[in-house]
Amino acid sequence: MDGFKNKDLKKSLLDRCESMDIPLVGVASVDRWKTPPFLPWVPKEFHPQSMYPEAKSVIVIGLPMSLPVLETSPSRY
Repeated sequence: MDGFKNKDLKKSLLDRCESMDIPLVGVASVDRWKTPPFLPWVPKEFHPQSMYPEAKSVIVIGLPMSLPVLETSPSRY
């Protein structure tokens, strides 16, 4: 189960992303950073609670990127 305690807030977030045609969105507990599912892992200074100690949940939003944009990275896109 994710770390979101307010189910209405989570539903509002998911509904909003759906209305904006965002194809991938998720909410996870910051506890996931304690036991990484694979290595190499994100350095500790980039963990959610390293940046914001009060964090309990993380929101992940994914958007499709076309191959030409990826091939020019890093770029402003």
